[in-house]
Amino acid sequence: MIEYVIIGVLSVMCGVLGFLVYRLSKKLLEFDTLFDMLQLDVADNVAYFTKLLQTPLLNNSPEVIAMQKNIDVIGRRLQEFALRMDETTNKEKTPGE
Repeated sequence: MIEYVIIGVLSVMCGVLGFLVYRLSKKLLEFDTLFDMLQLDVADNVAYFTKLLQTPLLNNSPEVIAMQKNIDVIGRRLQEFALRMDETTNKEKTPGE
C-alpha cells in the first residue's frame, strides 16, 4: 500500500516539474527571440553611426536629414523592444514611466 502512495507522490512531482520546465523553456525562447532582435538592431545602428562620424553635422546635407529620420526609427524600435520585454516579464508600467 505504501508503495502506491510513494509512486503517486512521485508521479505528481514529475508532472509538476515537467510543467515548470515547459513554462521556463517557453520564457527562455521568448527572451532569446527578443535579444536576437535587439542584437540585429544594435549591429545595424553601430554601422550606421560609424558612417555618420565621417559626415559633417552642421549642414543640411541629405545624410543629416536621413540621420534624423533614422534616429526616429531607432527610437521607435527601442520602444517596441522595451514594450515586448515588459509583456514578456508581465511587468506593468507605473505612472510616470
